[in-house]
Amino acid sequence: MQNGPFGLAFLRPLHLFGMTELDMLPHSLFWSMLFNLGTFIACSLLSEPSEGVAEQAVKFVDVFEAREEPVRRKRMSRAPAIVEFIDLMTKFIGEKQAHAAYPSILATRRSMSGGAFPSMNCPF
Repeated sequence: MQNGPFGLAFLRPLHLFGMTELDMLPHSLFWSMLFNLGTFIACSLLSEPSEGVAEQAVKFVDVFEAREEPVRRKRMSRAPAIVEFIDLMTKFIGEKQAHAAYPSILATRRSMSGGAFPSMNCPF
């Protein structure tokens, strides 16, 4: 390894491609960062962003420009239906745990409303 792999002097570990001025740590940091960032940038340029990534990019680029985006819901005028609440919980704790928590949510809502449960919020 003193002369580099296959006897190629320009591939010696501390003299890679003729860079001889650096010690071992800065030399390894430089080449590691160069190859890792180069690979990251090349893959980013050669691949298409997913829909979620593109949506996030729009939110952070040109933040001071006015956009004409439809407002889905300005504020909630009613409590969410059980189905909406379970959909929200699924995003955080998973579908199985959200459906397992359904009976306790139902019991809590019944106890808070004095035993009555509005039928329009019930999914069935």
